[in-house]
Amino acid sequence: MPSEAARDVPLRYPVLLGTFTLLFVLRVAGQALVGLGEGSFLPPFERWYSGLLPYWLLLPAQIALIVLMLKIVADFARRNGSFVRLKPRTGIILQVLAGIYALSMVMRYVLTTAPGAALVHRDHPDLVPFRAGGLHLHGRPLCAAA
Repeated sequence: MPSEAARDVPLRYPVLLGTFTLLFVLRVAGQALVGLGEGSFLPPFERWYSGLLPYWLLLPAQIALIVLMLKIVADFARRNGSFVRLKPRTGIILQVLAGIYALSMVMRYVLTTAPGAALVHRDHPDLVPFRAGGLHLHGRPLCAAA
C-alpha cells in the first residue's frame, strides 16, 4: 500500500522525470554515435565531450545514471518505491544540490565564454535547466511530504 505522501505525487512528476530521462538517453546515444563515427548529422564529438573524464569511464557512468533515473521514474509512476518514500529532508538536500549545480553551470558558462578565457565552453547551456530540473523535481514532492 503506498504511503499517504506517495499517493499525493502528481502525475506531472513521473511525466517530467521521464522526459528528462529520455532527453538524457538521447544525448548519451548521440554522443556514442558521434564517438563511433556514425553520427555525421550531429555536432562533432568535441561539442559533446569536455574531456574531464576519459570516455571509457564516462559512458558506463552515464549508463549507470540512466538505470538509476529509470528506477526513479518507475517509482514515481507507481507512486510507491524507495525513491518516493524518502524523507522530506532528502528532498530539501536534492533541491539545494540542484540549485548549486545550476549556479555552477551558469558560472562555468560565463567563465569559459568570457573574452580571453583559456577554456572553450563545449557544453550546451540549454541542457543546464534539464539537469538541474531533474534534481529539483525529484526533491520537490519529498519536501511537500513534510
